[in-house]
This record gives sequence, structure tokens and C-alpha cells, in this order.
Amino acid sequence: MFSKITIIVRRNLGLLRASALGVAALTVVTIPVVLAGRVEAAPLITQGFYIDTAGINCGAATTFCTLSFPVVPAGKVLVVRSASCNASVLSTSVKIQTSYLFGSGKTTHLEVGAPLIVSTVTKYTFNNVVLAPVTAGQSPGLRIFLTAAAGSSMSCTISGELKP
Repeated sequence: MFSKITIIVRRNLGLLRASALGVAALTVVTIPVVLAGRVEAAPLITQGFYIDTAGINCGAATTFCTLSFPVVPAGKVLVVRSASCNASVLSTSVKIQTSYLFGSGKTTHLEVGAPLIVSTVTKYTFNNVVLAPVTAGQSPGLRIFLTAAAGSSMSCTISGELKP
């Protein structure tokens, strides 16, 4: 899972407390960091529209990474219409082989964008329009498979409609 840390830096002098500095002397730097585990907030549901974002860090000794979303509530059906992810593989030689959305009783293949190599990390972005109904008691999720074992992480969003 990716998050951000904001650091306040005084130009050319290193880290200092914000209260001791004048506004003109400050530079705000935001850097992404990888956190262990999965972070989950409650999905946003407004007038039947559903959107949920979650992330996971899958560790170094695995050939796949799985991100599960909350279980669909009793008496409801979630019709997933969009699935998108930012994924990173901690290798320049290991690639994402395939990815898919699951939880609807079938799997839906997701198209993965071209890799972007940044230093020792390969980054992927994928956005897919899907039609995948997930019934009550089922948990929708996204999974990537790698060409070899490597560290990986994903931050993904699914959206659609939550129907009675």
C-alpha cells in the first residue's frame, strides 16, 4: 500500500520545526512510502453508487498479490463497472504476467498497461471497464500474477452500483 509522508525542509539547512521558520523559508516535500499490510477504509456509497479504494504490500517471496475488498452486505448485489490499480514490482526483470478481478463467481481478465521502470522498481497502471455482479456474502478482489517471485504492492479502486 502506498501512502505519503510530508516533510518540511528549510532550504539548504535540513529539517527544522515549522513553528521556528518563516513561511518564505519553507519547502514542503511529499514522498511516497510503502507500508506493510492492507489499509481499508469504509467504501463510499451515495445513492447506490459505490466506490472503494484499498492497498496492500505483498512481500518479497511470492509470485502473486491479492487485494480483497469488503464483503457485499446481505440483501445487496454489487455491480462492479470499473477496476483500476497502480501496481509496483520490486524488480526490473520480473513482470506482471496477468491480472484479474474475482468475486463474481467468475474471473474477469484485466488489461495491464505498459511497464515503467523507475530505478529498481517496475510500475504499472491499469484501468478497466468491466461488468461483474458480486452477490451478497462475496468479497470482490483483484489479483496480479508475476513472472517470478518478487516484492509487489497494489493500490486499487473498484466502483459500480450497490443494488438491492
